[in-house]
Amino acid sequence: MSGIGLFKTLEISAAGLSVQRMRLDVIAENLANVETTKTAKGEPYRKKRVVIKAVKDRARPAAGQMEFSRIMESNTGYIPLRLGRHSASEIPEGSVKTDDKTPFTLRYEPGHPDADKNGFVKYPNVNVIDEMVDMVTASRAYEANVTAIQTAKDMFLKAIEI
Repeated sequence: MSGIGLFKTLEISAAGLSVQRMRLDVIAENLANVETTKTAKGEPYRKKRVVIKAVKDRARPAAGQMEFSRIMESNTGYIPLRLGRHSASEIPEGSVKTDDKTPFTLRYEPGHPDADKNGFVKYPNVNVIDEMVDMVTASRAYEANVTAIQTAKDMFLKAIEI
């Protein structure tokens, strides 16, 4: 395995860590807003989801650079950003954060301040059980990437011993 291949291994796992952390941030946002019936837009909170798109490197970029294709879809709410360090509101390139278009949940609560004329309140389209399953999945994927990095590091050290 060449030096470039070893660094590529670390690079791929680091990208995976970044994406899984972003997934966990989005899940936390969804869970925090599970009862938010009115946002600044005047409607209930709409569940966010992360879409990850795996793509091939274009024309073998220089060592140390991951190349992802841009995801540009005008009317979908996709937000393409760069790969690397990012705040909780930013998303690695190759991944997108978009609103889930499933319908809101209706509950009959005539005394609620956000109830319509028929007494129904629109609640976010967030299912706590689905979010918990996604959280466990993202956590396991994060752990797998950490293990891959540790294994690559161990391989580096063994190669130096030889």
